[in-house]
Amino acid sequence: MYDNLKSPGRNDECWCGSGRKYKKCHLDFDERLQSLYEQGFEVPQRSLLKTPEEIEGIKKSAAINIGVLDLVAERIGAGITTEEIDKWIYDYT
Repeated sequence: MYDNLKSPGRNDECWCGSGRKYKKCHLDFDERLQSLYEQGFEVPQRSLLKTPEEIEGIKKSAAINIGVLDLVAERIGAGITTEEIDKWIYDYT
């Protein structure tokens, strides 16, 4: 396999932890990555791939981050201390 990890059998549980059979979950995706790897492309390790739940968490985190940046952008100005900025962010989160 492209990332030197063992590939499960078609009917084994998928490596991603979804509880689904490998053939119904990541088999096609892994075969595509293997093909790209064999063509000389750099492909990500499976450990870097995220589950749908992890992706949702990342999206929520990004929304909070955008909100914090917007809040600070509205209030920032000359004479503002980092302590005040820290307080705004603490209160927001």
